[in-house]
Amino acid sequence: MMMNRIARLIRSILVAGLTLLLCCSVNLPGSSAAANTVTVSRDIPDVAAIAPGDTLRITVTFAAPGSDFNSVVLHDQAPNGWQVAVDTAACVPAVLTGKPVEGNGAEFSWLGPYEAGQTFTAVYTVSVPAQLTDDTYTFSGGWLVYYLMSDKYQTGITGDAQIAVTHTSAQTGTDTPDETADTGSPSSGEPEETAEPAAETTKLKAAGDNEITVRTPDNKATATLQKDTVMLTADNRPLTDISITAVPAPKAAPEGAGIIGDVYDFGPDGATFEPDIAITLNYHTADIPPGTGEENLVICYYEPGSGEWRSLNSIVDADAGTVTAYVNHFTAFSILAYQADPPAAVFTVTMLSISPSQAGIGDDIYACVLVTNSGGASGSYNVPLLIDGVAVDSRSVTVAAGESKRVDYTVSKATPGTFMLSIGGLAESFTVTAPTEPEQLLPPAPEGASVNWMVIGGASGGAAVIIVVIILMRNRKQSY
Repeated sequence: MMMNRIARLIRSILVAGLTLLLCCSVNLPGSSAAANTVTVSRDIPDVAAIAPGDTLRITVTFAAPGSDFNSVVLHDQAPNGWQVAVDTAACVPAVLTGKPVEGNGAEFSWLGPYEAGQTFTAVYTVSVPAQLTDDTYTFSGGWLVYYLMSDKYQTGITGDAQIAVTHTSAQTGTDTPDETADTGSPSSGEPEETAEPAAETTKLKAAGDNEITVRTPDNKATATLQKDTVMLTADNRPLTDISITAVPAPKAAPEGAGIIGDVYDFGPDGATFEPDIAITLNYHTADIPPGTGEENLVICYYEPGSGEWRSLNSIVDADAGTVTAYVNHFTAFSILAYQADPPAAVFTVTMLSISPSQAGIGDDIYACVLVTNSGGASGSYNVPLLIDGVAVDSRSVTVAAGESKRVDYTVSKATPGTFMLSIGGLAESFTVTAPTEPEQLLPPAPEGASVNWMVIGGASGGAAVIIVVIILMRNRKQSY
């Protein structure tokens, strides 16, 4: 009986569970797939003109269609080659992850659950490539994947999708009386044609097939910009004009140098360029101090932060009387003439020789080196000799420019051992040995001395008698 009740209870539970499962699998009224669809909208700023190099802020928004909105992943795709940066701090609600992907994609994720009506905002920036051609570009391939309870959904991104990129047809202009702009050589009596200022854009590009030249009316200072040079003000705004003004020197030239001609303030201050532009300044040979050659002329710029003149790699054209340097920013520039360093002697020591390398105590050991002067002037050089790091001798030698001289030394040591001798950074060892003891020999017999054979014979006979007596006595004892 009890077993039957348990069986019926189990069947009831299984039927109820199956019914619930079927109910969950059926789209009830008001809960269709369409009701769970999320509208994702992309917003691109409405700007008058977008040029290569500009940066745009893209916003994507959507809202949760129901409760238990979770595991949300948003992916948006900028045009190919555009640089993407994700602004996670501006995303609402706070993202679980936010990162650029695949070079020109942006991806965000949130982990819920979130309530129905929760709004989401994803923000990223894109940079327009500098070499882009004029055209209309499309944001495409964006999608949103999310879960409502255990059901997975995916939808695309709507809203703004296209943007037009236009190169600015711009040339430099001027509104100052002491500079003009043109695209060729200086005029000869005819007023030069001033270029129109560029349209307001984030970055300005030099246009046309030729370089742009801005110069003072007297042609003493010139700025030359290559085609498609990117020009910005200090606050990253478009550069619409360039000024070149002769000004008093902000600081005297450093010691050993002198300012040649005028100091020119190229403006506006803080303007930057990519690639570098050429600054050319003219000079007169009469302004160069005596003893300073034209090869010692350089363009220097004044650095306000340090209050110092900084030299630039410069190209001197002695025939044209100009000095040119390449710069990426504006400040005050001038030609400085640095006094040529006087010629100096330059010494090297080579060819150390020691002879002999092994000697006795007190014996002379000879050492020599070759001193060469490769400098441009005659000079004297002190050449010390060291033994085991201690100076024991020194020679002073005067050598003419381009010549060599041998320097000789004589040393000896009072103690045996191996010693390290060094001259001018060169080193070799030598050994001093102690004298050996002579072999002790018996003195030879005096000359003319005769041999006393009688004494020798008597001694030998006595010894023989003693030996015979000893033998007889031993034999006698044995007989007893």
